Amino acid sequence: MHQLSDADFKILALLKNVKEMHKNNIAASLKESAEITQARLDLLLEYNYIESSSKFVEDKYLSGFIDAEKYSITDLGSKTLEDFYTATKQTKTKIQEDRFWKLTAIIISAIPVLLAIIAMFLKK
Repeated sequence: MHQLSDADFKILALLKNVKEMHKNNIAASLKESAEITQARLDLLLEYNYIESSSKFVEDKYLSGFIDAEKYSITDLGSKTLEDFYTATKQTKTKIQEDRFWKLTAIIISAIPVLLAIIAMFLKK
């Protein structure tokens, strides 16, 4: 798997939820500029995580053709996204487990100190 950023995974997740989407809609959904989104899309295209279907559509109002290039996720992109979610879930589980054992050690260490303080006050 190539080193992808969180924004790249957001694009993959967005494309997984919809069948295909135009780059302007992707940029609007991510609240990023069209140039940044295009750079990310180019990277994902290079690694074959997404595919593009480019076609030109006649626009009645502009009296010409416009680029109606749409992007969709590939099987490799879907697998990469699933692997990312699995790795993220495992990392969160590991962190929670680590916190639990650290808290348990602190509690076990604090019990004798509390018992000693209580015994000190009971002797008086």
